[in-house]
Amino acid sequence: MVVKELAEHFHNYEQLHGIKLRRSGGSVYVGIFLEFREELQMCVVQDTIDRMKISRETKIPQSSVNIIPTSGRCNRGRS
Repeated sequence: MVVKELAEHFHNYEQLHGIKLRRSGGSVYVGIFLEFREELQMCVVQDTIDRMKISRETKIPQSSVNIIPTSGRCNRGRS
């Protein structure tokens, strides 16, 4: 289900860096690490994260979804 949701929102992020799933009792905890375009303002990124989180949590009962914005290696200032 998580991968299907990510595919539905593929136009909202640049790259997937990882997914962590964990169960505890009847609850499911999901951590998704996504890279967004660097020129996007953080408020735009946060709006996207909020929409994806709500969508995912409504489709997986008793779930807690965290979407963590991340990036690839940063080479700024290096030769």
